[in-house]
Amino acid sequence: MLTIYKQHFAEALAKQIDLPLEELLAMIEIPPENIPGDFAFPCFKLSKLLKKSPLQIAEELKKKLHSDYFSLFEHISGYLNAHIAQPHFIEDSLKLKASNFKPL
Repeated sequence: MLTIYKQHFAEALAKQIDLPLEELLAMIEIPPENIPGDFAFPCFKLSKLLKKSPLQIAEELKKKLHSDYFSLFEHISGYLNAHIAQPHFIEDSLKLKASNFKPL
């Protein structure tokens, strides 16, 4: 189910970054346990392309991104981290569980 949210994150990024969706998807990572967020997008590769520091790119993206699927975007050391919105995640989890339900 997390792949759906990764896709939503990539789609939100694609509205701001002129790169193919597949390339953006490939760049999205899961942050280490000690770093807050459900997904992380490293801005280092964009630094040469945009002629800005990764920190500046992450900060600008944070201000521009909006998605109902995420409750928070934050920049941490050149990464843009996304936090999945709990209401959407719970609803999607319940739908998935219901679709897998098999009566006796």
